[in-house]
Amino acid sequence: MNYCGELLLLSLSSNQFDGSVPQNFGRLENVEKVYLGGNNLIGSIPPTISNLSRLILFDISHNNITGSIPSDLWRLPNLSILNFEHNYLTGSIPQNLFNMSSLQVVALTNNSLSGNLPSDSGFSCPTLESLYFGSNKFSGPIPSYLSNCSRLVLLDFSSNILSGPIPKSLGHLKYLQNLSLNNNKLTGEPGELNFLSSLSNCRFLKTLSIVNNPLDITLPDSIENFSTTLNTIYLLQSKINGHIPISIGSLKGLTFLVLAANNLSGNIPSTIGGLERLQRLFLGDNKLEGFIP
Repeated sequence: MNYCGELLLLSLSSNQFDGSVPQNFGRLENVEKVYLGGNNLIGSIPPTISNLSRLILFDISHNNITGSIPSDLWRLPNLSILNFEHNYLTGSIPQNLFNMSSLQVVALTNNSLSGNLPSDSGFSCPTLESLYFGSNKFSGPIPSYLSNCSRLVLLDFSSNILSGPIPKSLGHLKYLQNLSLNNNKLTGEPGELNFLSSLSNCRFLKTLSIVNNPLDITLPDSIENFSTTLNTIYLLQSKINGHIPISIGSLKGLTFLVLAANNLSGNIPSTIGGLERLQRLFLGDNKLEGFIP
């Protein structure tokens, strides 16, 4: 790539470019936005990207990029959106990536990244709004420090190997709208005050999706305190025990309720008829009995 020092925007997305990203990429010293997604690019992300001090957005999604995430990305003081989705990246997430005060969106879905999520040492992402970490090989617990990301709106950790209890501290994310933890090995904590109860503090929550996890919890009566914006609950095949609480009829905004393939018992509460917006209801493969209300 020849020297183009005055270039502010590079948009080459959705073409059929192949080959690798040029190693002298860092010479585009004034570039602010780079769109390279949807091509056939191969090779690794050049470490010289850390020289682009004005970079705000970097999108190299939907390519065939291999190697690891450059460890010096944290040096980019203005980086706001980082999209590496649908590639073949390996290795762990650089610890310092979460020390970037300008970061708003990190999209890493559908790679082969592994290891535990970064520890809470020095973690400070006050502007972080969306984390797309699904379809990788991340293991270990969900870090409780995520509750410090007060602006988080979307959190997707689905299809990994995460384990341990889902932290109650997620309930501190007052702007959270979408929580997806499907297909992991996550557990709950017994008793009424499990993580589901804590999510009643998320007043903008719209979608709660925790499919195929060994939660081994009951649905709390406090479910009636969930957000009025909640429209989707997917708790398929997640070892939900006990009865369906009568208070479920309070979730007036629900359009989809999926509780199939669990260990639910007892009757279907008649209050479920109060869900006037409900379009889909799946309760199959449980231990429910009695009359259908």
